[in-house]
Amino acid sequence: MTGLSNSRIRLHLVTRDLTAYFYEARLFLIAGVRSRCAACGKKRCGEYGRAPGIGITSNRRTFRSMVDSLTTIFQSLATAASTLQAFRNLIRGKKGDTRALLEEIKENAGLCWLVVERDTHPFRIIPELTTQEYDRLLRTSYNFNTLKRSPIRMFPALRNRTLAAFAGKDTAHLLENIYDKTKTLQRMYRVDPDNPRIRWRVRIINLQKRILLLLKHLQD
Repeated sequence: MTGLSNSRIRLHLVTRDLTAYFYEARLFLIAGVRSRCAACGKKRCGEYGRAPGIGITSNRRTFRSMVDSLTTIFQSLATAASTLQAFRNLIRGKKGDTRALLEEIKENAGLCWLVVERDTHPFRIIPELTTQEYDRLLRTSYNFNTLKRSPIRMFPALRNRTLAAFAGKDTAHLLENIYDKTKTLQRMYRVDPDNPRIRWRVRIINLQKRILLLLKHLQD
C-alpha cells in the first residue's frame, strides 16, 4: 500500500507540474500576441507597457495625466481648434520669414494634437514633423526674437511646473528648445523605434506644451 501511495503522490506531482507548465506557456503565447501594438504592429513599441502582455499601463496613465495638466495650464488653447484659431490670428498680417516660421510651428502643433485628441499613434505623425523653415533661418541672419522681443512672463498657471524654467528667457531660447525636442524625437524614431523605454506619447505632449507656451507668449 505504501508503494502504491508513493506512486500516486509522484503521479499527482507530475500532473500538477505539467498543468502549471502548460498554463504558463499559454499565458506566454497570449502575451506574445498582445504585445504587438494595434496601431503600429510592432512588438514592445513602448506605447502599451514595458513588457509583453501588460496592456495599457503606466505609460498611458502618465499620458492622460499630462493631458489633464496641459488643459489646466493652457485653458484657452486646450483644443486643436482653439490652437489653430490662435495661430491664424497671430499669422494674420505677418509676412516673409516670420510668417513661414509660424506656419511651420502651426503645422507641427496640429500634428501633435492628433496624438493628444484623437489618439493617433505617434509613429504616424513623427515623420511628418518638419524643421525646414527653422533650419533655413538658422543659416541666415534672422533674429528669432523678432517674433517677440520681451522675455517670457511667469504666467500664474506655470508656477511650480517644469515650464516655469522658461520664465524670463527670450523667445529664441524657447524656439531652440522646441526644435531640439522635435529633432530628438525624429532621431530616436529613425534609429531606435522599437525601444520599449521610449515613451513616445509623453515626449509628444512635452513638445506640445512648449509650442503652446510659445503661442501664449506671443499672444501676451
